[in-house]
Amino acid sequence: MKKGVFSVVLASAVLAAASLAFAGAYGEPEKPEEIPAPPPAPPAPEVVAPRIMREFTGFLTDAETTRGIWAELGSVYAAEYHPKAVGDVEAVNTYLHASFGTELFEVGLLAPYVYVHQDTIGSDNDFGDLKAWAKVMPLRTENFALGGGLIFSFPTAGSGLGTDEYGFEPYLTFNAVAGPTNIRASLGYEVTTDPNNIVADKHTGLPRNAPSDEYDYTDANLAVLMPLTMLGGFGDQVVVRAELTHNHFMSNDADPVSIFPGADISFHVGPGELLLRPTLGIGINEAPDWQIGLGIAYNTGV
Repeated sequence: MKKGVFSVVLASAVLAAASLAFAGAYGEPEKPEEIPAPPPAPPAPEVVAPRIMREFTGFLTDAETTRGIWAELGSVYAAEYHPKAVGDVEAVNTYLHASFGTELFEVGLLAPYVYVHQDTIGSDNDFGDLKAWAKVMPLRTENFALGGGLIFSFPTAGSGLGTDEYGFEPYLTFNAVAGPTNIRASLGYEVTTDPNNIVADKHTGLPRNAPSDEYDYTDANLAVLMPLTMLGGFGDQVVVRAELTHNHFMSNDADPVSIFPGADISFHVGPGELLLRPTLGIGINEAPDWQIGLGIAYNTGV
């Protein structure tokens, strides 16, 4: 009997020890597996607005628009060589223009002062024809822009230095972006009021009766502009450009063609940019043999 009781007690003790062992191994609550926190997301890249690039000779019909206010003072010297019977011609066109705009529109004024000298005639200087323009760009995407505008000309020039007429030039303009390069083109047609009046002949200076289409012409411009950002450093502040201009005058079928390589060099000044705009002109057909110019502009909208 005692042996049976001892066996039961021993068995109970073994079960109790086993229970305690299992309780020590499995009785505590299981700790969840620790998952490392993901690394912080990298900061979003800063969105850099594309540089505003403007044409030089084709500023009025450019597919780009002024952002804020643009004020520019500049001068262009041109020389054209002729036989002694006609005489070499040189001219200096000093201009002041100001414009205001946003991404979708632009308005502006252009006021030139002209000096002309011809060996066989002499010299003259006076204000040129004042121009005002308005431009609307209803379609503008990251890689394409299309719009149009109208240029008004006023007969403010001295005798022989302008048209003595009012002029109206409607035009279309577009821009396509290929990487860092902008390819632009514009086409307009200048129509002048009926000039049934006496004007000074551009070659002899003598008075004559001008025909009705004396100053009507087509106005075409093709331009390529590219910032030198790939060079780094100072290259970020330089935009190189090349412009091709072509006009066709209805009265005599003249087709002057010129190419204008140049650059815009910008410096941050206050809330905007100061730009130096050196430009060279090379006559290809029925145009001044060469030209050289410099514009100094300030643009608040950058």
